[in-house]
Amino acid sequence: MLRIYTSKNSAQAKSYFAKELSRGDYYFGKDDVPGIWGGKAAQILGLSGHTEQSVFNNLVDNIHPETGDTMTARHRINRRAGFDISFNTPKSFSILAEYSGDERLLKAFRDAVHSTMEELETEVYTRVRKDGSNEIRRTGNLVYSAFEHYTSRAVKGHVPDMNCHMHCFVPNLTFDEVEQQWKAAELINIRRDAPYYEARFHSYLSNRLTELGIDIESDGKYWKIAGISKETVDKFSNRTKEIEEYIAANNIQDDKAKDQVGAQLRTAKVEGLSKHHLRDIWWNRLDDQEKETLDRLSAFKPDDTDAQTQQKQIQERMINADKYLDYALRLHLERQSVLPLSRLKESALREGFGDITAHDIDRAIAQRKDLIILPLKDRVMVSTLDVLHEEEAITQFVVNGYATQQKYHDNYVIPKLVDHSRNTDIELSDEQKKLFKVC
Repeated sequence: MLRIYTSKNSAQAKSYFAKELSRGDYYFGKDDVPGIWGGKAAQILGLSGHTEQSVFNNLVDNIHPETGDTMTARHRINRRAGFDISFNTPKSFSILAEYSGDERLLKAFRDAVHSTMEELETEVYTRVRKDGSNEIRRTGNLVYSAFEHYTSRAVKGHVPDMNCHMHCFVPNLTFDEVEQQWKAAELINIRRDAPYYEARFHSYLSNRLTELGIDIESDGKYWKIAGISKETVDKFSNRTKEIEEYIAANNIQDDKAKDQVGAQLRTAKVEGLSKHHLRDIWWNRLDDQEKETLDRLSAFKPDDTDAQTQQKQIQERMINADKYLDYALRLHLERQSVLPLSRLKESALREGFGDITAHDIDRAIAQRKDLIILPLKDRVMVSTLDVLHEEEAITQFVVNGYATQQKYHDNYVIPKLVDHSRNTDIELSDEQKKLFKVC
């Protein structure tokens, strides 16, 4: 999953860094989890490598880490400090990554996060208020600090379960090259298209697993590693069970309220558990058959750098990308004539987890001659020539038929309209009442 949370003020953000983001995960014992700087705005500020808390604190306080000056022209006491963008992997991935110990899985995860953040960054905007303007302008840059974590929070009576995820904290800053100044970042488009970025992240990761010889299966909107049973996953999902049981017991229906349950049930992170200690506890939950399955799945293929093989893989992905793009077009254009390009790409990527990446879909779209792609305000919309021709034919049919038949009679009226399923009258709008004289 991919979720975006707002940090309401700098005190909250600094506390979050000290207590949550950099709190020692078992991989690091009692040491801090080193965040890594990323983003074009980080380059502008000269930030690279590990995140220092003093620099992090300055940025969320709206203070330039080198000069000590206030960065943005406007600075409210309780200004929004930043955003936490979290990336979560399927539980089956976390299990196999831990069991196999193969660093290539973790590298694939990191690459999936950072490549998604790179594309997401292009949709950063800022507000423009100079000279009476009231609009937003694309800046295409942000600064973020990425923190890797490998365990979930402990549930009472249990040690933490494995849970590979990453938090990318984005201070509320972006550089406006037009005005040559730092300003507050506007992530409205990123929030709106979060489902696409989520699908993009998962497509990258699942495709990399396929390249390593791991079979991928669909799991609703997401995916899972084939061969790892639900029973195995459940043995390492105590946190999920706790949340689901709370939601059921309290009859929580609202999606936003469900998202907040995790925070409400949040417990302190467990320290002092070594990697080996946790793994001993985890693997003791498995029976012999489950261990045999994980042993088999851990026999990954070596990386194949042969140019001919790579070219063949690219060609196969392009064929698959066209197939999944056709699926997404049929899915959406059956009931509508135009849709956001990001939604089309999201549907194609979700259908093709394990087979394609976002780059494959982009190449497939660029090569299609039947697509109509047009910007509409700050969003790109898409349709097809077939849909355009169908609508032109319908419009022409109506135009050709206008005033070609006589009225029933000059005083024709329509009867009162009734919704028989509810046994109630149907109310017409004012515009409809002008067109008809109703009994």
